[in-house]
Order: sequence, then structure tokens, then C-alpha cells
Amino acid sequence: SCCEWLPDSIIWYVDGVKVNEFTDYENIPHHEMKLKLNYAINNYAMRKVGKNRYWPNWFAGDVMIVNYIKVYQLQND
Repeated sequence: SCCEWLPDSIIWYVDGVKVNEFTDYENIPHHEMKLKLNYAINNYAMRKVGKNRYWPNWFAGDVMIVNYIKVYQLQND
């Protein structure tokens, strides 16, 4: 997976294939950011189990394995 963060867009890739693009310039942060890896708890990670009850989509003992992280800054010409 890869994320290309440019001044006017953020593009996500999986196995070299573009899977999403965000181009709302006003909502793209233009300040220094930090990278954080975690199990995000959001609507995509939760499943509805009742009228107002949600439960995680993962199981006890699940792990996230990260082989490596590569961060670099594009060079402007």
C-alpha cells in the first residue's frame, strides 16, 4: 500500500493500483504531520449488532503485522 500526498491531492494505492483520490484542497493539511500506525476504530472497523450497538470486526488475538514502512519526500524541480 502507498499514499502519495501532494499539495493538491492525496492518492492511495494498493499493489501499485490507485484505489482512491482526495482532491478537496481546503481540507488537505498543509502543515507538518506525523505517521501513526494503529487499529483505527471507526465505522469501517465496526459492525452493527443491534439498534445502537456496535462490535469490532476483529477477534481477540488478531494482530497487525507491518513488514516495513518507507517514508520519503518528493523532490521538487
